[in-house]
Amino acid sequence: MRAIFLDRDGVINVYRSDHVRSLAEFSYYDSTPGAFAILGALRLPIVVVTNQSGIARGIVPETELAAMHERLQADARAWGGSIAAVEICPHDPAARCACRKPATLLFERAASALAIDLAGSFLVGDAPSDIEAGRRLGMVTLRVQTGRGAEPGPEPDHSVADLLAAARAIRAMLAKSGANDRGP
Repeated sequence: MRAIFLDRDGVINVYRSDHVRSLAEFSYYDSTPGAFAILGALRLPIVVVTNQSGIARGIVPETELAAMHERLQADARAWGGSIAAVEICPHDPAARCACRKPATLLFERAASALAIDLAGSFLVGDAPSDIEAGRRLGMVTLRVQTGRGAEPGPEPDHSVADLLAAARAIRAMLAKSGANDRGP
């Protein structure tokens, strides 16, 4: 089964170069609710994959991160989408861990837990590291222009304005391929 992988900061919620440190700073793009409505209707698992080095740096309390993700999951359900999993890398980039994107462990963990076929799944990201991770795994990559979308990096399969445009593009690709909602 394919899935839809979403980066968080810069894709779902407004990117802050100084980190989203609290629930009070966690704000969505205007396009986010409509995007989740479309993605939810596709009936593919939605997985959020996010680098959160603010945890290791001591500037984002784990309790605040958990509160942000609880709100995100509740809001996504209210908009018509359900998040199957949230995969987090809490490490500092200097740690060179196996989970910080562009490394692929976050994706592999979700794939194992949810029986997802990564090749042919979709990845929506704003950063070069998102696109690189998706390409390594054979995913269809969509890069939004919100957040860090203007930074140079590997070419995505599709460049779109925002998460809503990405959701529409994924829906169109699935319709064009004639694939059922859950299969490859």
